[in-house]
Amino acid sequence: MGKGKDRVVYFADGKPQGLKTYKSESTGIANLAGRYAAAMALAELAFKKIDPAFARTCLQAGIEVYRLGRTNEGVQQGNSYSAPYRYAETTWTDDMEWGAAALFCATGAANYVADAKHYAALAGSNHGWARNKPAIINTTRS
Repeated sequence: MGKGKDRVVYFADGKPQGLKTYKSESTGIANLAGRYAAAMALAELAFKKIDPAFARTCLQAGIEVYRLGRTNEGVQQGNSYSAPYRYAETTWTDDMEWGAAALFCATGAANYVADAKHYAALAGSNHGWARNKPAIINTTRS
């Protein structure tokens, strides 16, 4: 194995994780699920004329993971093994909004429009992509 062989891999289970002192503050997986659903819906749109079977597989995966996000709302944060800081992602509603909107584009199913509107209302002006800089949390604050 090359570089990174000793890096710890964490499952996205929506629970706080970490092997040493510093644990994440994860509360769900909707941030990852929404992004994944959007990517798979867009893949379906991109491949449906080129490789319809692959496109259907992508769409089905996106739908399934989107459902996981709906049942596990919250954020999955990155983890730090030995440092008192981590990428402090705290938003997830904008990701689910994007996932729902993309799934609507791919499927035409009206329930995704309702979901997108719901998540947009929850997000308000707190869209993670609208901020200037990602936050870094130092867990050794005094």
